[in-house]
Amino acid sequence: MRIQMIILNPGIRGAMSIGVDEAGRGPVMGPMIVCALHHGDISSLVRMGVKDSKLLSPVKREEIYAVLSRTSSHSLLIIPAHCIDSSRERMTLNRLEVLSFSSVLASLLSGEELIHPELPGDVRMVLNRLPGEDVKGPIIMDAADVNEKRFGEDVAAALGSLADASGIPVRAMHRADMEYPVVGAASILAKVNRDRLIEEISAELGVPVGSGYPGDRNTRAFLERWVREKGDLPPHCRRSWETARKLLGDRDQTSLLSFGDG
Repeated sequence: MRIQMIILNPGIRGAMSIGVDEAGRGPVMGPMIVCALHHGDISSLVRMGVKDSKLLSPVKREEIYAVLSRTSSHSLLIIPAHCIDSSRERMTLNRLEVLSFSSVLASLLSGEELIHPELPGDVRMVLNRLPGEDVKGPIIMDAADVNEKRFGEDVAAALGSLADASGIPVRAMHRADMEYPVVGAASILAKVNRDRLIEEISAELGVPVGSGYPGDRNTRAFLERWVREKGDLPPHCRRSWETARKLLGDRDQTSLLSFGDG
């Protein structure tokens, strides 16, 4: 079933709706998390100060997260680093997001954990539907493609193959997390969950790994030190990322130079 992508008018900002966003598309360390969230009282999100998670302090994000986690129906898809790597052998990162967005939406709408069959088997869905809540309303997504319309149409098509979402308007737009509180709320749940998993990774490895982003000096220092001392990339690192490949290339070059000196 193909769902028509419908352009929503600005008034939808105050209506009951479903927002979708992700956290962790760009990092070299850790998972990507996609969240779909339904909330029946958008005005309460505004009063809480909900907006794009990147514009909130960690303390404020945690404060809002505590409320959203118990007052909203939501679904979260956790895509570990090794699943991102294996996916990129056969699809683009944009396609991975299309399938992930459609999976969290299908799960939230149906009340069942529905994961697109093209996704790796190790991804994990977390579903929380409030008792008796009728999850409905237009879908607004933060577009992961430079072409908003294409991304919306692709997600709608993938969603239609998983669940009955006929008649539900779908829109994808850039900066939706700043324009629509329900998308901002989804971004907060995704971001807080990813940050917590990064903390767990740091505890597992016994050393702070930073935020996981390539531009984070702490993350780069951690990776360089790990490769230098262990001779390979650490667990939870996205080996398909340019940052990771360069580190391994530098390691190999250093080994060759050392061999030549001998």
